[in-house]
Amino acid sequence: MRNVLKFVRRDMVKNQLQVWLVLLLIAATSFIFFFIKYASDGINTEYERFAETQQQEHFAFRPNLAVFINGDTQQQIISGSSIPSRELEQLGFENLLQTYNLKLPDEEHQALSRLSGEYQFHYDEVKYKEIKEQGVLYRWIGDTGKRTVNQIYLAEGRLPASSGEIAITSNAVGMQTLQVGDELTIRGHSYEIVGRFILPDQIRQNTADGERPLYVLANPEQYALIDDIEAHYYSGRFQNGTYSGDVVRKMTEDARFAFFLPVQDNPEATELIKGIASNAGMSMIFLITLTLLCTGVFLIFLNRRLRLQQKAWGCLIAMGYPRALLINVYVINNVLLCVIGVILGLAAAYFSADLLIQQFQSQYVLPAFPKELGVNSLLMGVLVIVICFNAAAYWMLHRFMNNDTVTMLLARQKNEHVNFLTRWVSRLTVGLPFIQRVKLQMSARSIKMIVLLGITVCLSSILFILGISLNQSSSNAVEHRFKGVHYKYDIQYSEARLAQHNEDRNDYYLQKDKRLSWDGSSGIREGAKVNVLAFDGDSKWLTLVDENGKEINSKLKEGAIVHSSKAQLFGLQAGTSVQVLIGDKEVKIPIAAFCSNGDPAAFYIDKAQLTNALGISPDIYNGTFTNSPDPDPQQSGRYTMSSAESMRKEMTEQASSSQLSAVLNQILGCVIAVIMIWLITLITVEENKKNMAVLHMIGYTQREIGSMLLNVYTVIVVISYIVFTPLALFFVNYILKMVSVSTNDFIPLIYNVFTFVLVLAIILIIYYAVLFIARRFYSQPSYAVPIAAPKPPKRVDM
Repeated sequence: MRNVLKFVRRDMVKNQLQVWLVLLLIAATSFIFFFIKYASDGINTEYERFAETQQQEHFAFRPNLAVFINGDTQQQIISGSSIPSRELEQLGFENLLQTYNLKLPDEEHQALSRLSGEYQFHYDEVKYKEIKEQGVLYRWIGDTGKRTVNQIYLAEGRLPASSGEIAITSNAVGMQTLQVGDELTIRGHSYEIVGRFILPDQIRQNTADGERPLYVLANPEQYALIDDIEAHYYSGRFQNGTYSGDVVRKMTEDARFAFFLPVQDNPEATELIKGIASNAGMSMIFLITLTLLCTGVFLIFLNRRLRLQQKAWGCLIAMGYPRALLINVYVINNVLLCVIGVILGLAAAYFSADLLIQQFQSQYVLPAFPKELGVNSLLMGVLVIVICFNAAAYWMLHRFMNNDTVTMLLARQKNEHVNFLTRWVSRLTVGLPFIQRVKLQMSARSIKMIVLLGITVCLSSILFILGISLNQSSSNAVEHRFKGVHYKYDIQYSEARLAQHNEDRNDYYLQKDKRLSWDGSSGIREGAKVNVLAFDGDSKWLTLVDENGKEINSKLKEGAIVHSSKAQLFGLQAGTSVQVLIGDKEVKIPIAAFCSNGDPAAFYIDKAQLTNALGISPDIYNGTFTNSPDPDPQQSGRYTMSSAESMRKEMTEQASSSQLSAVLNQILGCVIAVIMIWLITLITVEENKKNMAVLHMIGYTQREIGSMLLNVYTVIVVISYIVFTPLALFFVNYILKMVSVSTNDFIPLIYNVFTFVLVLAIILIIYYAVLFIARRFYSQPSYAVPIAAPKPPKRVDM
């Protein structure tokens, strides 16, 4: 046992450069997997604990009283509230409830009782008042300790106890400079900030402005003093505490809900967990792909070393050592090598995971962002690498050890087999110079090297293209979003009114978070959440264009215009009939065209067609495009105003996270390319030791030897890149599509001639850089063939 162990370890020391490079590749594989897992496991555990402890809502909703209350009763309610009957026909019952802030507690209670009993959920009423001052929307809440759903988490300080105290939410980026103990002045009143809190449905950090509110928590007495209209909605949670996707799908199509937002569709609450799930999926792809690649490289080295030492192995077998013992000793050493590599990658990932955690911290708020590795993740990372490597090694050793002992003892090093590719290349290169012919023939003589190099180029291309696409798409998204936008301000009102013609603005009618459904190719009804924006198509304010930049506003008369991202994500096509549930009406309309600009979440439709389908006045509006920051004087209710400049700035800031992911992918691509090309170069050096020594003896320099014997795969690199680029694009497109679906944020594949040339240039630069460094190694004594110098004749004294 000891002698066999010494033999195996002596072999590893003799080939220590190979061992170190394989060890580095194992460490890199485990590092990539554990780097992501250290962050995702810890944050995922903290998020689940936080969501369960604070009873995060499963959905937000409002009952649709227009469905529960029949037409005659609606007329009675309108008459009793001194509202002209014509407004019911012009605005619709649901809009009148909001416009005139009608309170129907009995009817609403009956509706809630029926819905909660049928779908088995409990709920809380969420009341709030809003104040807008100096471009910031303050949303006041006063239910400090009454919530059973979306319970407030106190992150710092304490809850307000008196009228002069408030607490503010922690997810407002613009308010991060405000500390506990500071004062905040709102409408001339100064309030002391005594705490910061986190709402379970608002964990994504946003810049507090006229559209995204800053939540302010006050005690009930102070809340009652806020002289503004109170609004409300409901937070629901299933009674068994488990989110039920099947039940939620039924609820989304139930017309008895005027507004229904599942937590899975609320990016403010679940974008974090979707990002973690996306990263976890990417980590598994990298783990499996790189492990298979490492195993293939290891088998190439192992096969060569076994062939060179088959006489020694045959001798050990002839001496009486059991074949099983020889296999087990080698596998034990290989297991040790794997464990060392995994530990190195695990340690490097532990310290590097802070970068990924900091990225999440800059975008979301949670009580903590722990660095944690789950037992399942640890076992997965270790076992996949160890089992894959050693199963492959055991298979090759078992096959090798089953050879006849005499055959192994009498084995001679066979000449390299001339494969069909070498013969084919030899015929095609007849007219080339001698050196070029030799280099091309050498590059074609080893099929396994060509395959290995092709896999390396393909994997590196995937990572480089993915990184470049993420970087460019995050920038292009901003430009496409605002292309064709000719207004400076977008003002949305809480109340629906009838518009009066005004050339200084363009009014529209907006219905947020509506369910878009259609019959999929599989026959199953599919759906997505959209914001229905109905306007008259005036291109002076908003010009919708197709992929070729052609204006398509006129298409609104033929049907809806949808963002091209919906076509790519969901497979929608022009002419497809879709249904949108608005109030108690299901509006059916065909898709007329796809736009490349505008809001990806918007479903653009002609206002006259929508209002006609809903049976309300075509002059209804609750939003306007304008160049003036002043709201419409006839709108007396609340409003939110967003400037095109502020929206562009926010989207630019959000693009930084995608650009960080792009940089990580590009670094990873470089690391894999360097390691793999170095391994391929090492194999080439091992196969050409004698040739190098001979060329060195006859006077060739290192540069010349490297050019003739090492730099033989340039053509293979270029051809591999061209051949595998379509495959790389397929994988990148698939990855981006999966990420887009999971995050509800479309990330297109950006690829053009510039990207093609850039990725090829990066791979070639890495290839030549590795070759330049490798030349230093084949000049060392270990790479030289010892040739004994002739001894001088022995002098004989006479």
